Amino acid sequence: MTRPCCSTEREAGSRSVGTIPGPAPEPADLRTLITQYVGLPYVLPLAVRLLLEEPMLDSYFYAGDLLLAVLGRPESVWVLLPGLREGLMAVVAGLSEEELAELRTYEPAVRWG
Repeated sequence: MTRPCCSTEREAGSRSVGTIPGPAPEPADLRTLITQYVGLPYVLPLAVRLLLEEPMLDSYFYAGDLLLAVLGRPESVWVLLPGLREGLMAVVAGLSEEELAELRTYEPAVRWG
């Protein structure tokens, strides 16, 4: 007798591609995961999606903290996600001078494009 690829419901769920069990992560959760380099290929797209709608999103600490967390990832991460980076740079380009100045007070060393 041939055993199916997934013999239990739990195994079947673990083999689903592109699904995250439970509710979507909150912005603060995304910021934490991103700053700790956890699951970047999966969490960066979620964060950028939020940032496209609200670039200066206050995820937990201050306005723009999620954006700074995303911008602070190394170049090697963005090689895997070139389209995502382009969208993010469009967001940064659309920020006002006041918003950019506010971000620089928190993180003056972040690359801005």
